[in-house]
Amino acid sequence: GKRSFVEEVAHLLNCEARFSEAVYLALIFKEPSITKVHPERQWGKLINYENFSPIELLNYFSFRRSMLHAVLQPLSEKDWLRIVREIHKQRQETVYLQVRKLLLHELHHLDLIEARVDKLVRKSKY
Repeated sequence: GKRSFVEEVAHLLNCEARFSEAVYLALIFKEPSITKVHPERQWGKLINYENFSPIELLNYFSFRRSMLHAVLQPLSEKDWLRIVREIHKQRQETVYLQVRKLLLHELHHLDLIEARVDKLVRKSKY
């Protein structure tokens, strides 16, 4: 099913929180192990971003993005290669891979939002 605008931003925030946590832990500790927490079924159910206004969510998303950018901007190549492990998974992932997955995921959802906005704008012109 289609998510509403608020649900879409809430989804982005839920996923960003989980990916960013992995990045931050990898930068703080040597090869941390993280517990798998599903961004929506577990994290989202607890946080309930859907209960906030679109403006609050967009402001919060902007703040979190600024915070992540501030952390990532000064990283050295060695920092980008730091490892995080998810408990019960064999593979390890780097900070780079975590950030790449987050951004690719967000681009997909931003494309969906943009398409929906374009459709609304075209409808309103007629």
